[in-house]
Amino acid sequence: MIDLVFPYVNSSDVIWQQTYKKYCEDNNVPPNLLGTEAERFRDWGDLLRFKFRAIAKNLPWINNIYFIVQSESQVPEWLDKSKVRIITHKDFIPERYLPTYNSTTIEMFLWNIPGLSEQFIYSNDDIFAINSCSEDDFYSCSGLPKVHLYLKDKVSINAFRKTLINGQEMINKDFPSIKIPEDKYYRTDHLMVPLLKSTVEQVWKKHRIEICNNISAFRTNKNVNQYIYTYYQVFSNQFLDVKFPGAYLDFESTKISTICDIINDKSYKAICINDSGLNNEKDAIDVFNAFQRVFNQKCKYELVQADDIQSRTFDIIGALKKHNFIESKTSIIQLYDDSNLWSVKYIPEHKYPWLLIVQPLQYNECFTDTIAIKDAVSKLLLSIQPIDEAITNLEENPIFKGSKEFSLKYDNYDIVKVPGQDAFILKNEKQYTFENIKISKNILLLINEKLSTINF
Repeated sequence: MIDLVFPYVNSSDVIWQQTYKKYCEDNNVPPNLLGTEAERFRDWGDLLRFKFRAIAKNLPWINNIYFIVQSESQVPEWLDKSKVRIITHKDFIPERYLPTYNSTTIEMFLWNIPGLSEQFIYSNDDIFAINSCSEDDFYSCSGLPKVHLYLKDKVSINAFRKTLINGQEMINKDFPSIKIPEDKYYRTDHLMVPLLKSTVEQVWKKHRIEICNNISAFRTNKNVNQYIYTYYQVFSNQFLDVKFPGAYLDFESTKISTICDIINDKSYKAICINDSGLNNEKDAIDVFNAFQRVFNQKCKYELVQADDIQSRTFDIIGALKKHNFIESKTSIIQLYDDSNLWSVKYIPEHKYPWLLIVQPLQYNECFTDTIAIKDAVSKLLLSIQPIDEAITNLEENPIFKGSKEFSLKYDNYDIVKVPGQDAFILKNEKQYTFENIKISKNILLLINEKLSTINF
């Protein structure tokens, strides 16, 4: 019986925002203090639904999911609460440490989660099982956790790495015979972590005072995190040395196309997608769409009516007022073209519910309302207009007509004609045929026309 535990923060929750603001005001917490950075809490396009779909599909043997949130207001309305153990912070963390906005504080009290099984996997909400996993990937036949530690140089020590070093030093006191080079520290890949509840409790009992003295509402350089449990398992030889086939990805060091390819190709059993380096909605939508292609079926953890968007009433203004984005009972008219060349869709599980897709332009973007879509369409039309005129003039030019090969620099485009291919526009390493440009122009005019018929 293996349980899965993971914490979640929805920073768009109004109740959470009020609690956070009040705590910061009452305690004179300055903005951008270590651990209060906006990136730490931001919701960059709700992928939580895909987290649950991945569990249902690729970890079907999980016994209970313990979904840790600050309060009930954090639970999405589409989640079937009868299938998931909803655990609020007050259910297992002593009141004197609340409220907390620090995941390391949550991790120090995992042993106190009511009903948690001896074997449990700890995860984060940005870790996804994209391929089939078995119990054997996490535990040996004798029940020992499968983990792999490797040594890293103590260079570029940030707040996270400092928590690892703090934890290593704490646990190393229990096993002085294990000699760790002074310029090194142990770590493991940032993926799903198999743990034993008895180990977690043992570490708590041995280091309770030290742990409690280092607990804080926001992250600090004195914290320790859940790595202390893995260190203890390895240093006490209660583990099997096996490297899990997963990958850590982020937007700073990995191209967005590579991240999407890994999701689509299922290159690993699990991946962590850290949003560091994410600075535009387009990348978020690309990842969202990649997950949507792989996990496009509703799972047992979702309420049946959650996807019934066709019959809901249009009230986007009221929804935006309530939650700044949407409410799950809200829906809109879906506009689309039978040829699948374009669509304007509403995605209730996403932070920005309106999705505009123009296939000939390879354009995907999300917005909060139709006014923003109209603005985007107008800008696209303005960018297409001059190149459309250039194409028209070229097609009437006998020199161009009679050429098998042609290359012309126009503004920030390249107009290219090569043997055996239709003439195309080259921009940002993407090719658009002349026909695509013309079709796109007509599509954008049609979208504006259709959107103007929606009655607010």
